[in-house]
Amino acid sequence: YRFRLYSLNYNGKSVASPVSTKVICVSPVNLAAPTLKSSTTESLTLGWTAPTSDGGCSITSYHLYHDGGDGGALDVEVVDANLNNKPTLRQYTITLTGKNGFTYNFKLKAVNEVGNVESSSATMIVASVPLKPTSAPTSDTAVTNAQQVKVDMATIPGGNTGGSAIISYNLQMYNSSSDTWFSLSGDSGSYSMQTSVVVSSGIEKGKIYRFRYRVWNINGASDWSDEKYITAAEKPAPPPAPTYASSTDSAITLNFKPSTDDGGAIIKTYELWKSVEATTLTWSKVTTYTDNSMSHTLTTA
Repeated sequence: YRFRLYSLNYNGKSVASPVSTKVICVSPVNLAAPTLKSSTTESLTLGWTAPTSDGGCSITSYHLYHDGGDGGALDVEVVDANLNNKPTLRQYTITLTGKNGFTYNFKLKAVNEVGNVESSSATMIVASVPLKPTSAPTSDTAVTNAQQVKVDMATIPGGNTGGSAIISYNLQMYNSSSDTWFSLSGDSGSYSMQTSVVVSSGIEKGKIYRFRYRVWNINGASDWSDEKYITAAEKPAPPPAPTYASSTDSAITLNFKPSTDDGGAIIKTYELWKSVEATTLTWSKVTTYTDNSMSHTLTTA
C-alpha cells in the first residue's frame, strides 16, 4: 500500500506529503529451534530454517540467545555482525573457548518489520566427536569356536571422549557377498554400551570374518577403528601319540602324525614335551624340536 497525507485549514488543503509505501503484515510465526551442525571442544555450529510464515513481511534479521552454560535464563545475546541483520543466514559458529564439556541452551529469534517470533530452546554440549579407537576389536578365544565368534571392543579412556560421555559402542561386520558393512550393535537409533558381542548366525567353521567399531557421544561418532580379522575356529584335535622309530644308547627318534582336525584354522606349530619315567610325571618342553617336522631325534643322556 501507498499512503500520502494532506493538511487542511479554513483556507484550503495543502499539497500532498511525500508518498509512504507500507506492506501490511503481522509478526512471523513457527520458528523451529536451532540444531547442531557440527562441534569441536571449543565451538558449536548451529543451523536453522526460516519461520514457516514471515507474516507477510520479509525477515530482516535473526538473533541468537543462550544461557551462558549455567542452566539459567536464555538472556545472553550473541552480538555479531556476521549473524545479525543477515536475513538469508542459516548457519552460525559460536566460539566457546574453555567450555569443553559444558551444556548450553539456545533459542533463536526471527524479526520482520512489525514484530518477531522466538523458537523453543535447544540443548547442546560443547564437545567434539570422540577420537578414533586406538585399537582394533579383539577376539575372545575362550568363547570363539567353529560355530560362533566373540568380539570385544576396548573401553574408550576419558581423554578420548571429545569432552562428552560415550553413549554407544557401534560394532560392524563385513559382508563379503554384498561388499558392504552392516551394524551388529550400537548404531545411531539403537545405541548400546555393550562392549562384547557374540556372533553365531551364519558363522561357518574355518571362515575368516572382518570387524570394526566406532563410538558415539552426544555430538556424533568417531572414525572407525582399524579392522580385525577373526577366524571361526577352535582348538585343534590332539595329534596321535608319538611313535617309536629308532634309538641308540644315547638318543631316540620319534615319528609324529598331524592332528586329524585343525579346528578350523591352520595349525602353525607343534610342541613336543617329555617326562622321565617316575612315580610323579614331570613334563618339560623339548626345546630342540622347532621345525614342526613329523620326526625328531632327541638325546636321552
